Amino acid sequence: MSGPGTRLVLWRHGRTGFNAQHRFQGRRDVPLDEIGLAQARAAAPHLAALGPAAIISSPLSRALGTAEALAGLTGLPVERDGRLAEVDVGDWAGLTPAEAGVARADGRAPWGEDDDFRFSPSGETNAEVSERVGRALREIAERHRGRTAVVVTHWVAIRAGVQALCGPGFRADEHSAPGNCSWTVLVSADGGWRVDLWGASAG
Repeated sequence: MSGPGTRLVLWRHGRTGFNAQHRFQGRRDVPLDEIGLAQARAAAPHLAALGPAAIISSPLSRALGTAEALAGLTGLPVERDGRLAEVDVGDWAGLTPAEAGVARADGRAPWGEDDDFRFSPSGETNAEVSERVGRALREIAERHRGRTAVVVTHWVAIRAGVQALCGPGFRADEHSAPGNCSWTVLVSADGGWRVDLWGASAG
């Protein structure tokens, strides 16, 4: 368990063309678009002001490109951790929810409500994402006890990681999905974790 003062800043990557088209990305390595690059540059000073001791990123280029904006300001290297990659959506990569047959009339995301929801027959479940991202976050927190680590990752990975650390008291479906390049802050407290800030953005 991480010690007091430990802080994890979960930073969602900037916008990509697939984000703009509301398409599943998963492990497909879609780069930031021009808006995404601008978002990363705008957000980076806010993240730098938090005094990070480390930057750890998903290996996907949209996350690495976002992380590099902060690395350029802080001089910190960007560490890569494959466990921080986005959910594997399998055959849904490149499809919209409607094309994948999972769009809902009320606009809500069905994958936000069920741990056993599987992202296509060949993809991961929410529970599987939570297990791997949660394990990565706990190890990162232990390595940086009493300090702040910025973790650059993806929306489903962020939601799953927060649920893994905060437990059943945190309900992701009660929070709006954080936008591209927003950040969520977890702090160690009372032997566990709590959300100190959700979905902050530079805009």
